[in-house]
Amino acid sequence: MRRNLLLIPALAFVIKLAIIARIQGFDWFTAGNGNMVNGLTTLWDKNYAPSHVWYGADAENYLRSVVGLFRDGFFSTERNLHYWPAGYPVLIWLVGLIGNGSMLALVAILQSLLYFIACSFFVDELRQSRLVNFSYPVALVLTLNPTLALNTIAIGYELPTTSFVLI
Repeated sequence: MRRNLLLIPALAFVIKLAIIARIQGFDWFTAGNGNMVNGLTTLWDKNYAPSHVWYGADAENYLRSVVGLFRDGFFSTERNLHYWPAGYPVLIWLVGLIGNGSMLALVAILQSLLYFIACSFFVDELRQSRLVNFSYPVALVLTLNPTLALNTIAIGYELPTTSFVLI
């Protein structure tokens, strides 16, 4: 029963990876000649959609904060870092230090992986409780809910927060 239950979020994770791989968009890193700041600035100045990820509602503001972090480092004075959830741009910045031009795709993959782990953990804990009869419906709702499931592919802090709440 446990293996079958955990296959539901695992299958959704594999489907998300396929979706991430198929999202076409602007190659901002190449347009910036390998410079993160120039590439990201070109991305939002020209209103292009990035490849391998979707924009969330506030993605441009997060990316502006990331540009401030790339310019000035951890103690950046970028104004968006003062009132937007500062931890999320820092996460993107750290991923960017490792992934360079694949930064946004890696963020989408990491968010999808985190949601997969959170869903798996939550339904497995539910399976071990008195609410065992609800474990399959909850796994299906968490996996098929478009607001939660598809938001892992978007730039936005909401889904990592939701994932940590599930854990």
